[in-house]
Amino acid sequence: MNKEAKKILYQYLGKEDPVHGIFHIERVYKAYQIFIKDNSSINQETKKALEYAVLLHDLGRSNPKKGRSNDHGVESVKIIKECVRKGLLREMPKKEWVYYAIKNHPKKFDTSDKAEKNFLLIFLVMLDGTDAIGEAGINRAVAWVEKGPLFPWEEDKSRKEKIKRVKVLFNNPDKRTNKDRKKMQGNSVLEEFVYDYTFIKQIYYFLKKEGKISPAFDKEMKNRFKLSEQFVKDVLKTFSL
Repeated sequence: MNKEAKKILYQYLGKEDPVHGIFHIERVYKAYQIFIKDNSSINQETKKALEYAVLLHDLGRSNPKKGRSNDHGVESVKIIKECVRKGLLREMPKKEWVYYAIKNHPKKFDTSDKAEKNFLLIFLVMLDGTDAIGEAGINRAVAWVEKGPLFPWEEDKSRKEKIKRVKVLFNNPDKRTNKDRKKMQGNSVLEEFVYDYTFIKQIYYFLKKEGKISPAFDKEMKNRFKLSEQFVKDVLKTFSL
């Protein structure tokens, strides 16, 4: 782990938040290490740029006003640029690419754009999302239970519609669209989890098709998907109508 970037990370983020704090970054960094291992499709300079992006992408969450919104990518870039102005992060390659990836990682991105800097953004989004699936994702989901129900409430008039959407997307991840984000996020834990699962699975399939996934990372993701699928099946079974 780059010592300078790690020092900056610990300066801005704490350990209090199990979902988006330092522990989140450390878990994403482990996924990054697996991702770059024996991955000949990505050159060394891009791997290094991605390392900085992984370590610094959530610095903006330290801002109490914008840290929880989609503006945290913009806030992160502001902090990084200020560090650069102070003479720090001199070894960070492809700075503009790193800024671009971090700024846009909470937002939409275009997989039809095959520019190298856009791939850096897609790599970051996928690695960030690995923390939302598998064992870590399930634990994060449990941590979020206090902010919402695990399953749509019986009193919720749109309950059947929500459960139907969960089942359709869970069985057909390729049908997920950006519109589903507004419908599913901020509701029950199950809806959030399934949305993240389908979102990351779409990115994974895209990168695999592009030849950007190494055998080691492929194995890791299959294990995470398997755990995620079992979790969703168990929840649906427990709360079946």
